[in-house]
Order: sequence, then C-alpha cells, then structure tokens
Amino acid sequence: MEDEEERLPELIDLVEQFNLGLVKRYCALGVDVMGYAEDLGMQNGPMLSPRQFRQYILPSYRRLIAPAREAGAVIHMHSDGMLHQLAEDILSVGVGVLNLQDLVNGIDWIRREIETLGSKEGGLCLIYGLYPGTPIENAAAVMDAMERYMGYFA
Repeated sequence: MEDEEERLPELIDLVEQFNLGLVKRYCALGVDVMGYAEDLGMQNGPMLSPRQFRQYILPSYRRLIAPAREAGAVIHMHSDGMLHQLAEDILSVGVGVLNLQDLVNGIDWIRREIETLGSKEGGLCLIYGLYPGTPIENAAAVMDAMERYMGYFA
C-alpha cells in the first residue's frame, strides 16, 4: 500500500469478490447478524495508516457490508489491536457492533465510548472474555462491575 503497487487494486478486488460471494450466501439464508472478523490493529495503533485504510480497505467494507445491511442483518465486527484512529470510519459503513480489545485500547478510551454510546434506549453491549492466566479475582471484579453498572443508563 505504501508503495502504491499497481496490482494492489486487482488483488483487493479478488479477495473482495470471494468474500462478497460468502456474504450473499449468508444473506440468502436469512442471517440476523453478520460477523466480519478482522485484525486491523497492533498493540500501539492500526496496521495501516488511516489514509491507507480509507483508500484501499474502507470502500471494500462498504461494498461487503451493504448486502447484509440491505437484508436487515446487524453488522458485527471484531478486530484485535488498537483502533482509535479507525473506529469512526469502521462505524461509518454500517457496523452496528464493534467488538474491540480492552487492554490495547485502554480503559479510559473505552470508558468515554461507553459514556457516548450508552443510553436508555440500549444498544451498548459489553462482553468479557476470560483467558488462561487471568487471576480469578480479576474475573470476579469485572463480573461485579458489570452487574453493578448494567442499569447505569436505565
């Protein structure tokens, strides 16, 4: 992308067309939720610049997500890594659920997002993934906090 390799658009199109076929098949089955799994970020930022993302990847996302949105599916995207710089762009193409990692994105940034997205009408969903090596006390603290604050916006 940085070198603006002339064959890159063709490669992106090949991958997009393959995935578009999958999206259309799932839509034909009547899915309620369409999941798009990505690894767009690294530990300290996105894998590509916001400019590169907007130029090369975002247009494909728009085309890949459109059929699922038109079919009435909720669009769920999971991505590892720090996504601060890409989050608004990702949401702009119709992603309704953005599942991101807590540790690399930082609790303070996530807290601001919760305050922005949380409402009495709902729409904010938090999940907790318990991974090997996590002290049980940490898991208990997260569960206690989720129970304590589940009605925060009610």
